[in-house]
Amino acid sequence: MSPLFVIWAFSGIPLVPDVYLVPTCTALVLIPHWLFWIRQRKARSTNDTKSVSVGDVEDSRPHILVYLFAMLIPFYNPNISEERHFAAVIVALLLIAVVFWRLNLYYMNILLALRGYHIYTVTPVPTDNPQDDRTSYILITPRARLSRGAQLMPLRLSDTVLMETKK
Repeated sequence: MSPLFVIWAFSGIPLVPDVYLVPTCTALVLIPHWLFWIRQRKARSTNDTKSVSVGDVEDSRPHILVYLFAMLIPFYNPNISEERHFAAVIVALLLIAVVFWRLNLYYMNILLALRGYHIYTVTPVPTDNPQDDRTSYILITPRARLSRGAQLMPLRLSDTVLMETKK
């Protein structure tokens, strides 16, 4: 939700003095990125990787549209000068955060997009072994394309989010 908090820090909210708003928005932008960076660093230092054989690949750009739409919901009624409207916007943001977390869309990150990373949903190649895991993964990668059968060893950021870093 970083873009929203940056906009709020610059535009202001009549009910919240800038002395509180700007540091709060700054923290809400920086803390999630900092935690993401710490998780990447820990995965790198402990060599927390997962071997993946690429099967089906789905470009996750439609998820970006969901992300942008969700970020625009609070601007539907930009009149947040009254307490009730401000409370409604805060509740909407909390609901968006819960939905993103439950749908595992927490990996959406504007800084990754600016750094040239792409996001794919990857399903491993099927095998004859019924015990093999066929769980789909989100792969954050600098690669513009993924080919079927490619063998990858990305960092494991969570059980379903993997990341290849630039070399």
